[in-house]
Amino acid sequence: MSSGVVHTKTTMITALLAGTASSFLGADMGYSIIGTFGIMLGVILSPDLDLSDTGFHGLYILRVLFGEYFSRVFQAYWTPYSMIVRHRSWISHAPIISTAIRLMYLFAPLVIVLIILGYRINEDSIISLIVLFSGIALSDCMHIAMDVLSTGIKNAIRRLVSCR
Repeated sequence: MSSGVVHTKTTMITALLAGTASSFLGADMGYSIIGTFGIMLGVILSPDLDLSDTGFHGLYILRVLFGEYFSRVFQAYWTPYSMIVRHRSWISHAPIISTAIRLMYLFAPLVIVLIILGYRINEDSIISLIVLFSGIALSDCMHIAMDVLSTGIKNAIRRLVSCR
């Protein structure tokens, strides 16, 4: 399994490349920024939120950006999720599906409040949310691919070493 630092670096490189490519391809600048932000947000809303320990690298980033208190509140909020979801299960590590599950877990309370308050979402907001979701999903796909690749390499090395 790749380390949190490796996942973070790969995610940031992906964000840089995707943001640059979308700008060169003439995409709307606002949507390019939202998509790039979504990719970077994937470090914090990582498939590894299913880990119950503090080894999750996103917590370190939250601690640096927002302080210890916010980091602990975030971790406490995700504790039930990490207790229910087994690490690397399809719920946490299936491309697109796991992204949607984590975002539903994160935003369900907010959505319920907005519905009760009668909030209506406009078309631009829907497009922005789709672009943000796409960025997070791309980050998840990179994360999952790295996990699969690193596990495959480690297993191949183990097989080679055990044959000797």
